[in-house]
Amino acid sequence: MHRSVILTYHSLDDSGSRMSVRPPDFERQVDWIGRSGRTFTNVSSLIDGTAPPGAVALTFDDGISSVMDVALPLLACRDLRATIFPISSRLSMRTRWQDGSGALPSFRTVSEEDLRTLASRGWEIGSHTVDHACLVGADPAEIVASLIRSQRDLELMTGTRVRGLAYPNGCNSAHVRRAVESAGFDWALGTVPGPLSPKFDRFDIHRVNIGATTSPARFRAAFVPLIQAARRIPFHPRGRSDGHTHPLTNVTSEFEPCT
Repeated sequence: MHRSVILTYHSLDDSGSRMSVRPPDFERQVDWIGRSGRTFTNVSSLIDGTAPPGAVALTFDDGISSVMDVALPLLACRDLRATIFPISSRLSMRTRWQDGSGALPSFRTVSEEDLRTLASRGWEIGSHTVDHACLVGADPAEIVASLIRSQRDLELMTGTRVRGLAYPNGCNSAHVRRAVESAGFDWALGTVPGPLSPKFDRFDIHRVNIGATTSPARFRAAFVPLIQAARRIPFHPRGRSDGHTHPLTNVTSEFEPCT
């Protein structure tokens, strides 16, 4: 029996950055999933166990505007929906991000109106925190307060319940996971690769990142549990600051107003 899989996307564009997937590649990936006989769903349905076995959830971190320009129309014509994780205080802005390889493209983020449109079209809205900062090392009470703020603000914007969180850069630890639960979230996604396991941790759920270097063969491998298990070997063990896909010292998250 197929295992359910959560796929992570960021931007759909032609820049070739590590955060980007070319729109034609995204279309081919979506259509390959459809031909495989798997069902598309949102994350909450997977977590609740109401989706069919082997279902796939598409997720978009950061709330980059290509969701509106590319993902929404492409999925809508196939009667499909996804889950988006915007950064609640960084809407209608431009990113100024760098990593160890240098500057990343400047991406525009979605607006409040965009989020309302997505919610009205049946997309699930989650949180990517208030400001995209790593939560590890912060005071637990401050984490809870900031997460409640992000959840509340997004719910007021969209009129829908915000049940889930995606950790920025997968950054989480035991005390962060407890804080997320205390803040009232039902589940949270990390970045450790793999399908949804039968006994998953609701506050550190595996998913598979799709990026510029994801060839057709690597994309198909996202659905092979043994291959994803091998990919998990370099990740930190439980109890530490696990789930990082990028060294924290090499990631800068800055934003500026759109002009």
